[in-house]
Amino acid sequence: MRDPWAALRTTGTWEDHATYSLGGIDKPLAYGTTLTAPAAGVLHTSGRPRAGDEFQCGWVGSAGRRSILILDRPLERVRPSSGARMLGWYVESGDPMVALVFQHQSRFGEHGRHFDEGDPYPIGWSGASANFADWGGDVHLHWHGLTARGERVNPLAYIGAASSGAGGSIIDPKEADVATHKTFQCQQDFKIRTKWQRFPWRTTPDRQENLAQGTGGPGLYDVLLNFYVKDFPATSQIEGRLVVVNAKSGAASAGYAFTIDGSVSGQVRAAIPARVNVPAGSLLVLELRTLKGLEPTLDLWGADIANLVVS
Repeated sequence: MRDPWAALRTTGTWEDHATYSLGGIDKPLAYGTTLTAPAAGVLHTSGRPRAGDEFQCGWVGSAGRRSILILDRPLERVRPSSGARMLGWYVESGDPMVALVFQHQSRFGEHGRHFDEGDPYPIGWSGASANFADWGGDVHLHWHGLTARGERVNPLAYIGAASSGAGGSIIDPKEADVATHKTFQCQQDFKIRTKWQRFPWRTTPDRQENLAQGTGGPGLYDVLLNFYVKDFPATSQIEGRLVVVNAKSGAASAGYAFTIDGSVSGQVRAAIPARVNVPAGSLLVLELRTLKGLEPTLDLWGADIANLVVS
């Protein structure tokens, strides 16, 4: 986890908030400043992703527009609690943090979207919203963390904690150790044709297709593929496969196959978990094709991938 606003002064510290609230950090961001994800997780801008009032999203009283990033994995504290008593009685919890909260926004990022740590897509825009008015308060960003029980915690106490594991999930240490983890993302539109196509994760300055590059060499790979497909009606279906390719001969073998169905809305977000064995001297690449119906457009795809050392 990182602090995207570390270079800015803090106008409201955790200790300041202890005198009048359950906790938070204030940063003097100008109106409309884009907010980037401090950690990996899924953004919620309405409803309650978990039970409890502190997990309420949308327009929330004096908090204005409030969104919550539910983290891929609970984060352990890097530094202990300050011991400050919130409102004179509530001592900050030492439990892991499961969510990040952002308040007073001028507008939200995309509800339900998964964001990587430092993702270039904004999770929202700073503002002055409060009490159901766009200019109901001062212009600033308020953010804080939440435990699974809905207790507020200082997010700065978790800076440096690993916010995403292989495949976006925690790996059983008895099963494997993560040798190297890497995240790829490609934001260029591609039309998914009826013939198999190999999809690059980098198109400039040089095309790159090998997902295994720089991720630890041969071995077992844990992969989570993320797709956003548009122009994708319910009558259409695409087929995908992770392919293991011999670097010298070019011979290919399917490592993992899957299908994704279209939807009535014409937009689909899908997450595909897989495990693939990649021998020495081989590449790991993604191939897609339209199996039936209209050819949709791949707007964004990415992969969280880790080379595992099985014990």
